[in-house]
Amino acid sequence: MAINRKRQTLPAGSMPNNRNFRQHIAFLRAKSSVHVHEVDQLNRILRRSGLQELPVREWLGTVHYLEPYEIQTLGEAARNNAHAVDRAISKMLNTLDNFPILDFSDYR
Repeated sequence: MAINRKRQTLPAGSMPNNRNFRQHIAFLRAKSSVHVHEVDQLNRILRRSGLQELPVREWLGTVHYLEPYEIQTLGEAARNNAHAVDRAISKMLNTLDNFPILDFSDYR
């Protein structure tokens, strides 16, 4: 059985120009990927709270988005740290609840 592999052509003007196409791909990747900088920001917060940091690679080359295997490792570390993060948040919320509220009734 022969397969007809006739080349398909698109009408003129229907193919996006190369620049717009690259910009669209860059936009989609930025919105659907994890950037190394985002993990660094999370690690700064975790470090200030005395919690274990998430694993992240150094910024090497021009691609600063995490690879799928890195995201999987990051997710496992985040799940392992979830209880410690919850405890730190509860502690912070308790501190806020116990914060003395200023009474401005004398200033009316």
